[in-house]
This record gives sequence, structure tokens and C-alpha cells, in this order.
Amino acid sequence: MKQKKHYYHIHAILGAALALFSACVSEPPPAAPPIQVPAPQVITETLMPLTPALLDRLRGSLSFDEFSREISHYPFHLFGRVSLERDHVRQSQSIDGGQVRLVDEYIREIITFHDQTPGLAISLELAFGNTIILSVAFDDNVDSTLRFAAPASEPDAFFQLLYEPDRRINPLSDERGLLYYGGNEYKLRYSGERSPALLVRLSQRDVDLIYTRVAPGRRVN
Repeated sequence: MKQKKHYYHIHAILGAALALFSACVSEPPPAAPPIQVPAPQVITETLMPLTPALLDRLRGSLSFDEFSREISHYPFHLFGRVSLERDHVRQSQSIDGGQVRLVDEYIREIITFHDQTPGLAISLELAFGNTIILSVAFDDNVDSTLRFAAPASEPDAFFQLLYEPDRRINPLSDERGLLYYGGNEYKLRYSGERSPALLVRLSQRDVDLIYTRVAPGRRVN
């Protein structure tokens, strides 16, 4: 009789332990909230060729007109070395002791723009429906600008310097054509085979985000 009671006692303990174990495994642990693990940030500053695609990214949600009013805040630089040259005569006259004196001054004016010279954007316009023209001042006089253009339909085209090719130029000469600058006509020279272009200074930040969480598990009903 004592042995039977002892058997029932062990059975009751095992039953209670099994019920407790079942209760423990039947309820999944609460889900852990996602943990954001910060990764090192890489910040680089560089000069990139300006293209219609890049200009569109800089514009963001602004309309073209709104962006054109903000264009002066963007740091542009010249890509390539440019030289402008013109010859002109400055005449003056005076009277001294009953004698008229005429003075002719033969002047050669040379303006040089070095590679990566910073400039101030003055205007942005859409001409002929498909050409984006950006005027940039590299001189103290904001009325003297170099104009750069790119077709809006070509996203990866460079904004290249606008000038008038002169077919009369000797092919062996380093002259490239004529350019109007500050109301005067200049002979244009530049280095390299490609026309000077426009660069924009960018600070690019690459951020890697890692999200980690613990799976809560699933209960079989």
C-alpha cells in the first residue's frame, strides 16, 4: 500500500513538472526591438563634371525656375585652362602750346583662367527647348561671364564652353575660335583636345546601415 502511494506521489510530481514545462515552451519569448548598428561614415569631397543628370539631382524637388534662382549658392569650377586675347587701339589727343598731339596705343589684352578656378553662377536658362545654358562669372565683374551648355536630352553630357568656331583659323594654330566676353570679342585658346567644361564641388557622404533583430519563434496551435 505504501509502495502504491509512493508511485502516485511520483506520478503527480512528474505531471506537475510536465505541465510547467509545457507552459514554458508554449509561450514564445517577446520579440526584441530592431537594433540599429551604426557603421562608420565615409565623407569625401570631390570635383565632379556637371551633367544634366547631376544638375537634376541637385535641383531635387524644386522647379526649374525655383532652382535657377538658387543656382548662385552652388560652387562651380572651371575644368581646363582658358586664355582670351584681343588686340585693340586706344586713341587720345591733346593740345599743348598750340600743337595738337595724337597718341595711338596698341594694346594686347590677355585674360587667363586657370584650371579649377572657382566661379559664381549668375544665371541658368533653358534655350531652344532642349539646351541648358549656365553662365558663370570667374572675374570681379559679374557682367563678364563664360557660358556653358549641355543638351537636356543627354543626361551624361558635359556642360562645355560656348564659343564661335572660326574657320579662318590656321589648323596649326592653337586658336580655337572667337568668344564674346564682357561685351568684347576675344580670340579663344585652351589646353587639351576637349572643350573646357564645368565642375561642381560636392561633399558626398556614404552611410551603411545595419539592422539586426531576434526572431521570436512561432507556436504550433
